[in-house]
Amino acid sequence: MIFLNKYIKGDKCLLSCISFLALFSILPIYSVNSCTLNNHNKAVYNLISKHVMYIIIGFIVLIISYKIKYQYIVATCIITMPLTILLLIITLLQGHSSNYANSARWIRIPIINVSFQTSSFASLVITIYCANYISKNYNHNFIKSCLYLFLPIIVTLLLILPANASSAIILLFSIILILFIGQYPLKNILILSAIIIISITTFIIIGLKFKNHMPFNRIVTWKNRIYNFINRNKKEEYQISKSKLAILLGRVFGIGPGKSIFIKKIPQSYSDFIYSIIVEEYGIVGGLIILIIYLIILFRIIIIATKSKTYFSSLLVISLGFPVITQALIHMYVNISILPVTGQNLPLISAGGTSICVSFLRFGMILNISNNIKNISNEKKS
Repeated sequence: MIFLNKYIKGDKCLLSCISFLALFSILPIYSVNSCTLNNHNKAVYNLISKHVMYIIIGFIVLIISYKIKYQYIVATCIITMPLTILLLIITLLQGHSSNYANSARWIRIPIINVSFQTSSFASLVITIYCANYISKNYNHNFIKSCLYLFLPIIVTLLLILPANASSAIILLFSIILILFIGQYPLKNILILSAIIIISITTFIIIGLKFKNHMPFNRIVTWKNRIYNFINRNKKEEYQISKSKLAILLGRVFGIGPGKSIFIKKIPQSYSDFIYSIIVEEYGIVGGLIILIIYLIILFRIIIIATKSKTYFSSLLVISLGFPVITQALIHMYVNISILPVTGQNLPLISAGGTSICVSFLRFGMILNISNNIKNISNEKKS
């Protein structure tokens, strides 16, 4: 934190919360690593070293995105919109692979041989695009909106939906929130929502009818998860049942760091179900502390958005910060069985290079905006 203070002068509370979550994440990831050493699983053995590397890269991304004027990053995101859509198409058409639960979420970058989750970057790009469009188009011409706003949103959502429905839903919620806060006409928001609902319904109907001919089709998986969630008394998802047992075992203060029993029993315990492992090892107290920190981050995001001096910067802070908090809350809800399994990781804590780097990029831009607020306030005082 002292090291970061030399380079970042933005909201100190927000920076402290981000740093705490990122550094704390090393502990549960280390627990996963240590609990599986006996299995001689090299992939998991390297998990902790990769995670630490991604955290370091994340902090570098945070500093860079803070130092660069956020207007430049926004312009870059808007320019790369067509490329982002192309990457989503390429990623989706890969279908399934034995190396990943669903390779239609990742694309492997040649030469450096690193996997990249295109939906995470696409979500960042489209939300920034929406904030920029709303701030620059005050007359809200409907025909123009259909071409320059609705079309990119619908295309992006439909390309993310087949392989990652929960991410598409979070993105849709974020976009509607941006439009609403940006005072976009409610009538147009309802029209956009209706178009998206019709498109998703059509996709689901086609997917169910031709489920054996669509390599990236996960509709049957969605159906089973929702059915199992609704009929929990009859049949409960394996992950959810183990997650609830882990939380129950943790009680108030937990069983201790690195002593988790359910790490090896819960699939994706280092990503999709890491919150249940945290509660198991650190108890309800530890789980509540993590929740409170995310709520503090939300509070600081609202404060920064409220104090921002321009219409665009206020919308941008909302579009950058709210998706992270929404994803975190959904992850926790799934782990405590309030929502069906979604496959969403816990931002800044779960293992995953793309998610960590994109999250740091988001917060770097927010800290940049918060620093501008501070500088303007100091100028007025002087």
